[in-house]
This record gives sequence, structure tokens and C-alpha cells, in this order.
Amino acid sequence: MSAGKTFSEGPRWSGAGTLATLVGVVGLAIGACFSGDPMDPMGPLPADCRELAIAAGVNPNAAGVAVVGIQGFAFVPSIVSVPEGTEVVWVNCEPAGTAGSAHTSTSDGDVWSSPLLSRGDIYRQDFDDRGSFDYHCIPHPFMEGTVIVTAP
Repeated sequence: MSAGKTFSEGPRWSGAGTLATLVGVVGLAIGACFSGDPMDPMGPLPADCRELAIAAGVNPNAAGVAVVGIQGFAFVPSIVSVPEGTEVVWVNCEPAGTAGSAHTSTSDGDVWSSPLLSRGDIYRQDFDDRGSFDYHCIPHPFMEGTVIVTAP
């Protein structure tokens, strides 16, 4: 055997062990999708974001309205699917005193751009055309989201 290793000489996997690991990973992934975890991209709006939206005059339960929270340097949910004619409202619900906590909601395709939003600030955008609209935060470009607009 030569001193150097080739890719094919990597670790060997047993069929039963690999299958058990795969089943466990898939189970965790499926559980996360339906867990209500705030990091789930389609998960529910966090309670404190709901409260701040209401304080700003937005009813998160109203027909034709979808609220996206900005919390933990993320959009929550990061993917929102709405019918045409829906108003999407972003609310900054970062904890008070969080450094760098002013955020924007800015379309990747120059459709909209909010001003900097501090804690409790909201930004409203109407979505009247079908399509998929990706967006980000200007000061924190790693923060990304998508609004998917469907037929009513």
C-alpha cells in the first residue's frame, strides 16, 4: 500500500449504521419543518413581533395582511406566500439595545426599499403581481427573505 491515500480509501460505512443515521437526520429535518421553531423559514410570527405590529396599528390576523418579523438578524418567517393584493408588513422586533439592530427590507430587483427600521418600526409593501420576490437587509446582506405571490 502506498503512503498517500486516495479518495476511495476513505472510511467504510456499514449499511445498517448508515441507514439508521440517515433515518435520524431525515426525522430531525421533518420535525423541524413542523415544529413551530422560529428559525423555520415558514414558521409563525414570534409573539413579541406580533405585539409590536399591533402596537404600530397593524392587525396580523386581518385578511389581506401578512406580517414578517425582523428578529435575531433574520426575517421571520423568511419565506412568506401570499395571494395577489396582500400587504406585507415588516416589523423590527430586535431586543432593545441590540447593537446594529436597525434593518431594511430591500428588494433584490429594485421593487421596494424600506428606510432603516429601528425596534417597533414597520414598513408596508403591497404585492399586486404574481411572482417570487427575493429581498435582503442593506446593512446585513446575509439577512435574506422571499415573498411568493400567488393567484387569489
